[in-house]
Amino acid sequence: MTEKTKEQIWAEWVATQDIGHFQERLNAETEDGKHKILAQLLSSELYKIRLKPRC
Repeated sequence: MTEKTKEQIWAEWVATQDIGHFQERLNAETEDGKHKILAQLLSSELYKIRLKPRC
């Protein structure tokens, strides 16, 4: 298993917090930081979807 990047760890932590707090943290980021966080969240969710067995 590969080590997670700082962005991956942060993105996963933020995803577990309430949406209001997430929005505050996201608004405090630079545009580049926002893109990295949102891209990582999408990547993580797509990975989870691919792991689910299909009926």
